[in-house]
Amino acid sequence: MFRPSASFLSRVQGHTMQDAHILDGNLVRIHEQAVADGHRIVAVAAEDSQTRERQLTLRRLRKRGATITLISENSDQGQYPPIVIDACREQGAISG
Repeated sequence: MFRPSASFLSRVQGHTMQDAHILDGNLVRIHEQAVADGHRIVAVAAEDSQTRERQLTLRRLRKRGATITLISENSDQGQYPPIVIDACREQGAISG
């Protein structure tokens, strides 16, 4: 059905990517890969600051040296602030 095949499907919850026309309730395909190019939309397992649970979030990827910034596609950046990751200090998985 998908090329390349989807590693898994996920139902979107929230509004972080509404300006990219990825809306709450949409079904998105996630394709796991070893490397994600900058400026791509990626799925990241991130810790919720309130619940401390890991949740899947969709964000736009920006790379600068060892710093990875995950940016929402929502004009309300105050409600959906960027997630900044120091790749030298933190391990994780990002899927495109």
